[in-house]
Amino acid sequence: MINVTEELEKLLKFKEQGVLTDEEFEIQKKKILQSQSPQKAKSSSNKIGVMGLISVVLGVMLLGTPMFLFDMFFIIALLFGIIGLFVDKNKVLAFMGLAICALFFFLKAKQEVSDIQKEESFYEVKYVVTCAECRVNYTNDTGGTTTEEKASLRWEKTLRIKGDEYVSINAQNNSDFTTPVTIFVSVNGQVVESKKSEGKYAVASISLFPKSIK
Repeated sequence: MINVTEELEKLLKFKEQGVLTDEEFEIQKKKILQSQSPQKAKSSSNKIGVMGLISVVLGVMLLGTPMFLFDMFFIIALLFGIIGLFVDKNKVLAFMGLAICALFFFLKAKQEVSDIQKEESFYEVKYVVTCAECRVNYTNDTGGTTTEEKASLRWEKTLRIKGDEYVSINAQNNSDFTTPVTIFVSVNGQVVESKKSEGKYAVASISLFPKSIK
């Protein structure tokens, strides 16, 4: 690597000795200084892109943390990637950061669309209660509560309910009965939860969102 200081001192001596004219001195000085510029540019040619990729890595490491923190690092990475396209001479890392950010935002948008579809979709919810005689309260298909005062043996009800509707059912044994009270709730034909309780006035209850069922 050229020692700029030494080369400039040599030029200055040549100028003082009359070997170089003022014009030649300036020309040679510019050449020496310009020979160092590419090295400096190279050392910082992808600095912004590297910072963007670091932000992506930090974002991935934050999986499971509050979503706003997770999003923040990908937004920072996106900004670094865009800046890197204009500032960095080596744009490979900037393009990589932008590609990863684009993939992240695409997957996030896809998940959000899927969640909305789950909320708006209707699910077949079936309640089944077995008891000698019990009082049943359950969420109906309008989101309200319906009461069955004297359900006995095997009582069941099938409804169509939206995915984001909070579903709840409870069954309480009447005072004169000590046989177990059992509740089953199925969503789209699959039993997802069951509860059992025994004794006088025993209560069994279940609550859930249909959309949470995979």
